Amino acid sequence: MKRFLLILMAFLIAAMLATACNKDASSKPTEELDPDAAVTIKVGIWAKDSDAAGLQAWENYKNVMAENYPNITMVPEPYSYSANTFIPMAVSGTAPNIFLCPFTQPNRLITNNFVADVTSFAERYGFKDGMVKEMLEVGMMDGKIYGIPRGGYALSLFINMDMFKQAGLVDSEGLPIYPKTFDELAETAKTIKQKTGKSGFALPSRDRQGGWQFSNIAWNFGAKLQYQDESGKWKNGLNSYGAVAALQYYKKLKWEYDVLPADSLINYEKLYQLFGTGEVGMIIAGSDSFSRPVSSYGMNKDSIAVAPIPAGPGGQYSLLGGNMFMFSHNSTPNQLEACFKLLKVIGMTPDVNDDMLKSIEEDILVRLQNNIPVGPQSLNVWSNSERVNAEQKIYDKYTNVNMKLFQPFYDVVNKTLKAEEPYYCQDMYSALDNAIQECLTNKDADPKAQLDKAAKDFQQFLDQV
Repeated sequence: MKRFLLILMAFLIAAMLATACNKDASSKPTEELDPDAAVTIKVGIWAKDSDAAGLQAWENYKNVMAENYPNITMVPEPYSYSANTFIPMAVSGTAPNIFLCPFTQPNRLITNNFVADVTSFAERYGFKDGMVKEMLEVGMMDGKIYGIPRGGYALSLFINMDMFKQAGLVDSEGLPIYPKTFDELAETAKTIKQKTGKSGFALPSRDRQGGWQFSNIAWNFGAKLQYQDESGKWKNGLNSYGAVAALQYYKKLKWEYDVLPADSLINYEKLYQLFGTGEVGMIIAGSDSFSRPVSSYGMNKDSIAVAPIPAGPGGQYSLLGGNMFMFSHNSTPNQLEACFKLLKVIGMTPDVNDDMLKSIEEDILVRLQNNIPVGPQSLNVWSNSERVNAEQKIYDKYTNVNMKLFQPFYDVVNKTLKAEEPYYCQDMYSALDNAIQECLTNKDADPKAQLDKAAKDFQQFLDQV
């Protein structure tokens, strides 16, 4: 309760301070916009020092920006979004002018006046009519645009082809015989364990990433995690029948089937490490991240296949996620103009032009130089078929993986997409993490009791809606 009061107080103070600030860029008169004025922007989307390929790409972007827009000075401020760090920066006015945040965050940031209304810029640069409506709406409120989707992904099943071959789980064409239901997943994992001596499957359970993946599995078991009751109040179903069944399945994987790693307290990065180093046969991961085990852990690019998440008794869903470009509320119109010019330079534009095509091709070439595989893209954000086809043509030119290993996922993904729950997702995931950890480390833990506690802890957040 004390933690909840502190969080609530922080949000109230933040909202008051944000409202008391000078008016944001969207409310300033358009006469203030001078595209040729000298302007400096803090770029939160710049690559981190540990990202060699990214830094090389950003060196190219910097050179193009200097040539095309000499009046714009960019200050690299690489930033990985976290509500705990962003809110203090937003309140103090020190947030980057442009940054990325997950699809779960725009609601919170818009409601608390932490981000700028960029409707006029989005319209003028063609984003409003050039993007997939469902994607763009993630960063909208009351008809106004506050964010530009960078790209989407869906959770999928990553398959280690070397281990599937060793376990005899491939067909006559050498393609994986992947599990289509959760019962089949358990049996497939058991076969891998028996034939290879390695873990058949792995799941994250910490850093809110456990709850994130669990929510998708719980949907497939029939759970409804957030809903409005008859009075219109928001309630949670973290301890509903479907959610309890999903956590019982987790327990079986650990204690009955014995197909999970010995270390039960792992995060998303550890998941990639286990998969990339051949210690586990299957994991659930974002469809856009198939290159990560290769670039970070030296996995052979031809050893990865991607399939849909299995269906459960409640249906088959793939959690839709992604990142959104957003802009600090205290950015001036000139800074916002500079940010949208930057988006054009990095290839994030609905228009088909030589600069955009060159930027995409150069980015791919950098990836190839750094041994990062090129293949399936993230879910497309563009509605303009000319734009989609122009980009795909470049990818087809450089694709260096067997696309048959990815096709099962792309054949069904658009039929299974489901957006993350609407409110306080990160807090919901944290509550679920606790329940998952208890059931994976304590053979006698009661899934229903653990989820009852999680539901009680999380409801205090929904009560604020």
